[in-house]
Amino acid sequence: MMKFIFIIFAFSTFLKPACFDILGFNAINTFFNVSRIIVAIIIFIRYLFVEKRTFSKLLKYECLFFACWLISTLIAGEGLNQFVVFSISILSITMLIELLIDKNLKLLINSLFVNYFILVTVNLIYMISIFGFTVNIEENASSLFSFYQKNAMVSLLSSVNGTASFLFPALCCSILLMFITTKKNLFAWFLIAEIFATVLILWSATALTGVFLIVMYALFVYKTKIEKWIKPKIFIYAVLLIGIGITFFKIQYLFSFIIVDILHKDLTMTGRTIVWNTGFDGFFSSPIFGCGFSSKTIDNGYVQLLFIGGLIGTIAYFIFFYISTRKFYKNTSSIHLEKFFSFVLSVILLMFIAESWPQFMGLYIIIALAYNARKIELRLNAIRYERYRRIAYRAQQKREDATVSA
Repeated sequence: MMKFIFIIFAFSTFLKPACFDILGFNAINTFFNVSRIIVAIIIFIRYLFVEKRTFSKLLKYECLFFACWLISTLIAGEGLNQFVVFSISILSITMLIELLIDKNLKLLINSLFVNYFILVTVNLIYMISIFGFTVNIEENASSLFSFYQKNAMVSLLSSVNGTASFLFPALCCSILLMFITTKKNLFAWFLIAEIFATVLILWSATALTGVFLIVMYALFVYKTKIEKWIKPKIFIYAVLLIGIGITFFKIQYLFSFIIVDILHKDLTMTGRTIVWNTGFDGFFSSPIFGCGFSSKTIDNGYVQLLFIGGLIGTIAYFIFFYISTRKFYKNTSSIHLEKFFSFVLSVILLMFIAESWPQFMGLYIIIALAYNARKIELRLNAIRYERYRRIAYRAQQKREDATVSA
């Protein structure tokens, strides 16, 4: 029990919502910041000296693009503190996930689920208390939305768009919880319902579409005959081409029916294309190394990478991404979870068009789970086998007891 509480607390230090900092809860914010440092030190010691592990390939390539971002940040002369906190947090949480996958997968899934359940639930209660259950608050509660956009917070977790970085790993944890228990798990479904409610209130079109697609995949594609048609390489490459086409060649008019008629957005991606120009300006001012790690949000993952690390940092990042997903491109007909995570990452790559995912903690949690999907599936099978064995044993015991009684 104490281990469970500690792991929940450890994850909570990395998943600290933005509200503590922005709303001026300085004591709580300081507590979590100091706790994060202590937890990170414990994880590094555990990983390197107690378990005596060497860096996994995933960690090595994380270090590669972080090294490029560090050079960019040092040259730019600003954002160093933010970068150090972010990079060490990512490395630490990746180590923690790897340790728990090997030692106690149920503990990993349950502790992540508890954290996200608390975060999403509290945030949804906060939003409903202010806006009521109002779909698309920016349009249907415009005065309140404008007030909280300027004076407080629309979402306790992050910005309106950044909230998705909490919702997507929360969704993955809910589905993984179903996989180790049952698809009828009420807690998992309750969190999924809360995630849907959150994106409906915020009306983040990309997040709403992504959540819907992932849930449909888990229900109707995972371990079904349809799954054999899922080709991870085709999915990921196709989404990359679409993202690059929209970002650099403005081909979104080809999808105007979806963007305008279904999602009720305009072809400027709600003004995002104007923000992209800020990122392009920063990139062209320093095309090799970029402008370094900063809090400036470009609202496009591809442009954000060019802005942060220039050509060198962007190439290093996509090498990291390729290494993270390379296992998916092999024959994975029997590895259901790899196909599931390839679909999730394809959805996130699609969201790169309108969100700055490279600076979101949630992306790296999903990548760490995806990279280890094969291990996770093997352990899920072992957990299910043990559960069925216990059920069969109890049934046998009941039959024997009934025979004796008779």
